[in-house]
Amino acid sequence: MLPIILEYMLAESFQIPFVLIVIMMMIVVLVTDKVKTSWVFLCAIAVLILGGSIGVEDFLEGIANPSIITIFTLIIITAGIN
Repeated sequence: MLPIILEYMLAESFQIPFVLIVIMMMIVVLVTDKVKTSWVFLCAIAVLILGGSIGVEDFLEGIANPSIITIFTLIIITAGIN
């Protein structure tokens, strides 16, 4: 499976425009407010991973950051209180 994914990665010269286009599209979708924010970010991350801009290992390292875990925990506690 991994060789198939690596086959579709973008060339390094197209990575910066690709990331900028994904970010701009994400901002447009967020401003229109027609899709839940969590889905927008999940789709953007998926596109960046499939495009080869972000590695799966890097993504998991970022999610496993203690600061991020603390923020998610606070959001869950706040949702429970409300």
